Amino acid sequence: VDQAIARLSVINQGRKALSAKVSAMERDRKGFSNKVLQEDLIDYINSLPRHRRLACALVSHYGFDIGVGVVIFMNSVAVGLGTEFSTPKNAREDAVCAGGMLCSEWRELLDTVEVMFLGVYVVELAMRMVAFGVVGALRQSRWVVFDACLVGIGLVDSATSVLLDFALLPNL
Repeated sequence: VDQAIARLSVINQGRKALSAKVSAMERDRKGFSNKVLQEDLIDYINSLPRHRRLACALVSHYGFDIGVGVVIFMNSVAVGLGTEFSTPKNAREDAVCAGGMLCSEWRELLDTVEVMFLGVYVVELAMRMVAFGVVGALRQSRWVVFDACLVGIGLVDSATSVLLDFALLPNL
């Protein structure tokens, strides 16, 4: 029994050593492939037109993501205010909301802010598409696909609102 345990321990040590060698080889291979991919990516970016290189540099900068995150936070605050200060359907139009402003004035202000945020999101998505191409931008991250869906919904909503305001569509 002691010999069997000793053999198993030797075999187990051999497996660990082999596993460590395989892991080291995989790290080396991945490091090599990542280095090659980085060099290919740099060559590809350098072959792009100047405006696409600038867009790629801007969109890839960490400050860009921080700025977009700040805009998303500010938009969420605006949505919260819109929910808090929106005029209930059964309230009078001259109802007073926060700051002594009429609720209808708050609604107009928040509608304008909402359109401004949508404009920022459209510009952000367009810059990603200029930098990486339409397909490349959508393959970049699932968040970009999610952003594209939200921007599309926002654009459809804004277009529908404009058409309804100008009575170009029947009231739905």
